[in-house]
Amino acid sequence: MYDSGIVATSLALDSVVNGNHSSGRNSIPGYKELMAHAEAKDAPSTDAYFSKNSLNSSVSGNRQVSEFQQIQEIPLKFLFLKMSSFIL
Repeated sequence: MYDSGIVATSLALDSVVNGNHSSGRNSIPGYKELMAHAEAKDAPSTDAYFSKNSLNSSVSGNRQVSEFQQIQEIPLKFLFLKMSSFIL
């Protein structure tokens, strides 16, 4: 199942980006469903909202201590944050 998901995603991406609609793709499990989502443009929102716009932080001993920050209204399973290089 896992490998067919990778294949279906790769083929759907190729279809959307390159316009390649070679025969046989519809037989790949999950391909038709992915293409239906691509055509409907109904991907989940990638917006994330934070509870505060800025945080206070300080150094206590050899540890940085910051205020609590909550990420709100995010339907995604993963969130990657780019951190400044000066963060301890």
